[in-house]
Amino acid sequence: MILAGLAPWVIGRLRGHAGETGLEDLRYRFERTARGTITAALEREIAFYQTRITRDPQGGLDLASLAGSYLRMARATGDLSWYVLADQAARRSLANLPFQNDSAILALAKIAEVRHDFKEAIRLAEGLRAHQDGLGILVTAHLAIGDVETAGRAAEELVRRLPTLGSLTLRALVSIARGADAAAESDFLRAIAARRKPGRPAARHTPERSWVASTHGAAASIWHAHSTRRRCASYRSIRSRLCTWPNSRRARAHIGWPSGTSRRS
Repeated sequence: MILAGLAPWVIGRLRGHAGETGLEDLRYRFERTARGTITAALEREIAFYQTRITRDPQGGLDLASLAGSYLRMARATGDLSWYVLADQAARRSLANLPFQNDSAILALAKIAEVRHDFKEAIRLAEGLRAHQDGLGILVTAHLAIGDVETAGRAAEELVRRLPTLGSLTLRALVSIARGADAAAESDFLRAIAARRKPGRPAARHTPERSWVASTHGAAASIWHAHSTRRRCASYRSIRSRLCTWPNSRRARAHIGWPSGTSRRS
């Protein structure tokens, strides 16, 4: 596995935090999701919404939900054809329900980001600041075009609202782009610990932790970069490399992390 080669470097970078977390806590000891489990669940979810849409073809909400399911399947499999289906479902949803249909707009914003149409993704996400996913797109899309300061403001707003595993990791990516390695490492560690019960190591692997651990490992491998330009390039490198890691695909299917350059499996 790719992460195995990065482990000594990551542990070396984290030795300064050993007194706070203990190296024992940093060992990956979680069970992995059985192959095919997530895609099978998504297939059932897609079939469910398709049945509902057949009964009510003029509705908008079920089409928006179907678009979200297609997006998760795209991230889980790396198959770009699911993005096409998601785009079609979201646009049909907006045609049927042009008002108060944030789910369809969010789907289109995610698709725009996948296509690297970052300006369109930002335009759509600006109207979704009330949503955690909308702010997340503002962070990643602004980072992708090199606007680190605007990305940082969105990340800070996201963490203030909800300091979760996902928001802390996005703020860590902003810190990488700024060259603030210590702040990035601190947020990665907080994110990894976010879903752990106090005083007890987690017993099971979760897709969310897989995503953070993969992102953390990729970040550690490029922390030697010094200029802002190289760090922005490194951020894009993290995203494209994660798209090829199976565990990260499953993680993105769960948490909605936007893919950078998805590939067919």
